[in-house]
Parts: sequence; C-alpha cells; structure tokens
Amino acid sequence: MEMQELLAKEQQEEQLLRDITGVQRLEDVTFLDAVVDCTETSLSSLGEKMPLLRELKLNNSALNSVRDLGSRLRHLQVLWVPHCGLTGLDGLNALPSLKELYAAFNQIENLEPVAGKHDIFN
Repeated sequence: MEMQELLAKEQQEEQLLRDITGVQRLEDVTFLDAVVDCTETSLSSLGEKMPLLRELKLNNSALNSVRDLGSRLRHLQVLWVPHCGLTGLDGLNALPSLKELYAAFNQIENLEPVAGKHDIFN
C-alpha cells in the first residue's frame, strides 16, 4: 500500500470511530461499544487513538486473539469479548490495568494468561 492509501485508510478508521462514539476528540473517549471483524479492520492502534479508554465492549466481534487489540490500552479496566471466537487469552499481559474480563461463549482452551492477573478475580 502506498503512503497516501494508508493515510486515507487511517482517516476513514478515525471517522468511523467518531461516528460510533459520537465524539470528535477520540482522545477523550473512555467507553467504546462496537462490533468489529478484526480480520478486516485492525484495532491495534486503538490505544493510540483512545488513550483514556477504560471500558471496551466487543460482544459478537470476530477476534483471533486479545493481541488484536494492540499493546497501548494501558488504562483499559473492563473488557467484554463474549461470542468473539476466541480460543485463547494471549495478549492479556498488554492490559496492565485490566480489572474485569467478560469472555463467555468462546472456545478458550488455556487460562494460563489470567493466572497472574489476580485483580481480575476480585
């Protein structure tokens, strides 16, 4: 992809996020509720665009992994990912502030990534 195409795509993604949230300044968003197909749309830059995001609700989205969310969601405290097709929770270590995780109705086989996250269970 050329640089102009990448910039245009990024602007489209930002406008879509503005439309979904109803907020012009994405850096002020603290809650996002969306259905996303991560095989077609990347969420890896979500933490850069929404640095104050505290709650992310992705019910019924298509996620390959929690890693699809990127590594910049430093303030995320609540993550909803039920019915997302997840088979694992790899990538949770990139969410240092996570306190609540809702991941029902997935095919998660390995709970090892939550073993060190004692705050989630309190």
